[in-house]
Amino acid sequence: MKIEIAIAGPNEALGPLCTMLKPLGPTLEQGEGGKSRILLFSDHKTLDDHLLVLSRVTTELEKKLSIGGKFDFQVRNLAYCEPPPFRDRTSYEPIPELTIQPHDPSMPSPANPKTILLDSEMAFGTGRHPTTLLCLKALARMGRDWENFKNSSVLDFGCGTGLLAIAALKLGAIRAVGVEIDHDACEAARRNTALNAFGDRLAIVEGSWEEVHEKYDLIFSNLVSSVLLRTGRKIPEYLKEEGRAVISGFSVQQMGVMGNFFVTMGLEPIGKDTESGWGCLVFSAKGA
Repeated sequence: MKIEIAIAGPNEALGPLCTMLKPLGPTLEQGEGGKSRILLFSDHKTLDDHLLVLSRVTTELEKKLSIGGKFDFQVRNLAYCEPPPFRDRTSYEPIPELTIQPHDPSMPSPANPKTILLDSEMAFGTGRHPTTLLCLKALARMGRDWENFKNSSVLDFGCGTGLLAIAALKLGAIRAVGVEIDHDACEAARRNTALNAFGDRLAIVEGSWEEVHEKYDLIFSNLVSSVLLRTGRKIPEYLKEEGRAVISGFSVQQMGVMGNFFVTMGLEPIGKDTESGWGCLVFSAKGA
């Protein structure tokens, strides 16, 4: 199965990056408005290795050119993408504590307060992908076992449709913020915020860490491995002393690498889970 990896960034840096990635067979493509991007292709067996190479090479080039983390990755493939959004409109339960109802304007509002209305036509996050399911399972466990959860503030970094932030509020968190770099995903998350009447408790912000200005009790980050290795080092900085972090988006084979990475960033591993070849790690702040 062919998987497309697109890399965007400053035009002056894409040429040198393309040269550094020559063993992977990249193509420099001219886009609209004079903006270029690099395209390369992988398959599901080599994708993780390619993403790790990309993370290392782009970080190296950013430091060399002093451009400060300006490369963005987009991965389009059936392994990292969920099933097509909501072909049918029947509700389903990813975990016993929550029901997800695909939004249909013709349907009445759900009577069950634990039902999430979700319109995911433009973004990742229907609850059906194994990594999303793993995050929801971790959330349910914290809702049952972590005494701080009921008073918690939540950051969903790379929120997609906003599902994890909405789920946290449904299960008892006080407030949440979803941060998402993709404009269409932000719009989808804002629609879902309104559908679930969380306008006063859930803020959706377009951007990255520059839009995060406080610390949180619980941080979710469900992102592909290369992005986690580039942006995940900021997670401890925005986690409260008694906080928890739920990290997913990587394969089972990468759990050791990802676990070691976040330990070196100052987090304490307290749990892990797997589903259909994907992994999830739960951390606490050091000393929590």
